[in-house]
Amino acid sequence: MDLKPESRTQGRYLDFISNVPVPKEDRKFFSASLPVCAAHYFRDNALPHSYKPIPFLSRYKKEDTADLFFNTTINSSNTVPHLFALVRKDVLVPNHEFFTKASLRWHEKDFEATNYPHLVVLCHLSSGINGFPNTAHGGLLASLVDETMSICAELFRESAGLTGMNLYTANLNLSYKAPVVTPGVVVIKASLIRRIGPKWFLLALILDCDGKVLVDADALWIEARKVACL
Repeated sequence: MDLKPESRTQGRYLDFISNVPVPKEDRKFFSASLPVCAAHYFRDNALPHSYKPIPFLSRYKKEDTADLFFNTTINSSNTVPHLFALVRKDVLVPNHEFFTKASLRWHEKDFEATNYPHLVVLCHLSSGINGFPNTAHGGLLASLVDETMSICAELFRESAGLTGMNLYTANLNLSYKAPVVTPGVVVIKASLIRRIGPKWFLLALILDCDGKVLVDADALWIEARKVACL
């Protein structure tokens, strides 16, 4: 599926996830290979918060060169053949309370950020992304974390009606706790923990199918006003 360039940045992501279904091949794959640590996100009554499956925007081709890394370079049977995202439904509520205070700690404890994250992404990793033998390259993992955080922040931005701005990664810190074995499936969890003025702070984890933390990350994103072209 092809999308117009503005789909990513001009308030259309919420329309996109409302009208475009999750690819059948991704849903089918993860239905048969669902990680134990993520199964409860598919059951509405299993958690205090419920989750909605959504398409992974950057896997869709645009009319310009945006997202070519995700929709072409690592979109193959030998790299990252399947991605599946779920968003916590309260993130999609218009005028979310997260933005009603100048500075708000959304998660007072990391427990909520890691157990009830705002965004969950399932990733099927093949051997074409290896660094060491049977081990995913750390740079590729950083890209997956960064993109997951990007989608998380963008969902909040649009649900709050914050137009006229873009969000950019200013700082991304990762700690690699254990090798990510390939081929295999991992789970990425991301949460927006607070916003102070133009600064957005996010956390993320990569876990194996049993819930072992393989990578943890924190990031600072910065708002930048769009500049009109003359």
